[in-house]
Amino acid sequence: MSTYETLPISTSSPGFVSLTTWCPWRELADVRALGRPAGLGEAYIRTRTNAAHFSMNYAIIVLLFVFLSLLWHPLSLIVFVASMAAWLFFYFLRGEPLVVLGWVIRDRVVLMGLAVVTLVPLLKTNATANILTSLSVGLLLVVVHAALRRTDYAFVEAEGPCYAAFGSAPASVQSSR
Repeated sequence: MSTYETLPISTSSPGFVSLTTWCPWRELADVRALGRPAGLGEAYIRTRTNAAHFSMNYAIIVLLFVFLSLLWHPLSLIVFVASMAAWLFFYFLRGEPLVVLGWVIRDRVVLMGLAVVTLVPLLKTNATANILTSLSVGLLLVVVHAALRRTDYAFVEAEGPCYAAFGSAPASVQSSR
């Protein structure tokens, strides 16, 4: 049986927090945590906080929208599935910070790089309209959710950003369920 452990925050790179963690979908979909922000400033703060907290969940949602839009474009789907190997290796299943030539690469840079490596070949196929539409819908859904989800509403009682990829919940969280 696997055990849960959060990914450590690297002390060698200030500000590095691994995004290779997932939050329970139940926590993401909790309607009790939704509320209208008081203003644009609060919406911005909520969006930034929730984007950091639910980053892997949001990435999965956007990628799922893109995948579904490509079901009727076999060549684009093949390119997308091939790029998913890079997503799995460099983002979703990575348990430690990415280090290249002794430099720690921030997860935000990895995320942007993977997005470019995925989108450029996809846009060269004949499914550009589908890709841009699905990407826009997925991003819109994510931004709306991030802006509406209150940050004062208790996140899961684990410290740090949710659960390590493919781990189980810590004993303190399991006992409270």
